[in-house]
Amino acid sequence: MKNKKSKVLLVVVSAVAVLILMGAIVLFFFPIYSISGKLIDSDTNKSMEGIEMSLGMRKVKTSNQGDFTVKNIGKNNPLIANLPKEYEKSETKIDYNLSKKSGLFVKKVSIDAKANPNQEERIKRVRTAVEELMNDTKFGKSDAEYDALHPDCQKTISKEDFIKQRKDDTSGLSMTDFKIGNIKFLDSWKFDKTGVEYKNVAEAETTYTLQLLGMTQPLNKLTHYVNVDGKWRCFWSKD
Repeated sequence: MKNKKSKVLLVVVSAVAVLILMGAIVLFFFPIYSISGKLIDSDTNKSMEGIEMSLGMRKVKTSNQGDFTVKNIGKNNPLIANLPKEYEKSETKIDYNLSKKSGLFVKKVSIDAKANPNQEERIKRVRTAVEELMNDTKFGKSDAEYDALHPDCQKTISKEDFIKQRKDDTSGLSMTDFKIGNIKFLDSWKFDKTGVEYKNVAEAETTYTLQLLGMTQPLNKLTHYVNVDGKWRCFWSKD
């Protein structure tokens, strides 16, 4: 009887060992992955909350910090962000060669996904920045004008000197109205005051309506903006 029980136990242990070995072989050739990352608006650098992320048949939503994790999944591509209509289609390819072991049979892959606003949305955002700046100019908010300058322009003049310069430039002159025309994007543009070239520049057609000594005159200008840390910043020189 004792030998019979020992044989049964041996069979059970052997069967379990075989199952574990088979599982290990399967997982070796077909590993389980955990995919985690963050979804970011490429224009503002802000995380995006509540966006559905799809990988194969699995779907998860981003947290209020833009984080997402797809657990216990085999190799699948691409990672798809189901974005609002203001964004371009988003598909991110996962490089499983970059995976790192996380647990006995699980490999972890960290990946950041970008949400790129479409052309119409980008123009809308630039237009908002231009309108804010022109309103600051209209109402004499020189400190806010300075804050809207590209950092390279701020390096050429302090805020105190800029405010003084603007006060001198607008003495006896008032801006009564403004218009924003076409906005387009340039692959590159050179700031003629410094000779520095910038990539992905927004160019806006603007018209200022100026009043001096009771006379009204329009002033047409092309203004240029570059996205710096999620904010469109403009160029200015004291010449």
